[in-house]
Amino acid sequence: MVRNFFGFIILFTLFGSIKVEAMKRVKTQDDLGLKNKPCSMASVARNNDEDPFTIGLVLYNKGKYKESLLFFNHALFNGHVEANKIIGHVENRIGFQFTTKPSRDYEEARQWFNQAIDKGNPAAHYNFGIMLLKGHGTEKNFRAAVPYLERARDLKHPKAKAVLQRVYYHLGMESMGYNVYEALVWFRNAYTSGHVDAKKMVGETERIIGYEVEKEGNFAEAKEWYQKAIANGDTDAPGMLKILEVLMKK
Repeated sequence: MVRNFFGFIILFTLFGSIKVEAMKRVKTQDDLGLKNKPCSMASVARNNDEDPFTIGLVLYNKGKYKESLLFFNHALFNGHVEANKIIGHVENRIGFQFTTKPSRDYEEARQWFNQAIDKGNPAAHYNFGIMLLKGHGTEKNFRAAVPYLERARDLKHPKAKAVLQRVYYHLGMESMGYNVYEALVWFRNAYTSGHVDAKKMVGETERIIGYEVEKEGNFAEAKEWYQKAIANGDTDAPGMLKILEVLMKK
């Protein structure tokens, strides 16, 4: 998660259209009348000619996340093209605050993450997925976490792919006891995501399916499964395929 002191750098990178000169013109928090009192967008707007989006950036940089939202929402209302994206970023940042001490409140965090998710924020998808994985504020639910982590991955969150590898693999192992076909899907997902042990489990699962199909008398299909298992490096499948081919000749 991005640390507070990196926050402004990220915002400036995302929204390069905000010029340094504009930031220098913005009045300080004291000048705006915001220090040690609630932020009033209406009063500030009346007394200052600065762009609401720029004021929002200054407040964000000072750690006034909720206050900054007032100005970013005002900028969104005025048609600022980047405001919706940055609002999602700020909502995620607020949600993350509620997952850490001393203000830990997972229900509050969930609400903020969901708001940011609605705006397509990749970190919010990731953070909410992690909450589900860890059982923060709810029971652990790996399956429910998958779509959030997948969306975070698709939105290029830097940690989502590595976490998904482990989640896919975990769900594959969990499924082995009751549905090998489902397990195979999870192991294949883990393999294509780069999990180092997943290919071995793909082969093993294909071999197990082949044996189950063979017992049902579907020799041709069983042969295909064994061949797939061999291609994925399963060491038991070649011997089982030889035995099957003998049976097929009878």
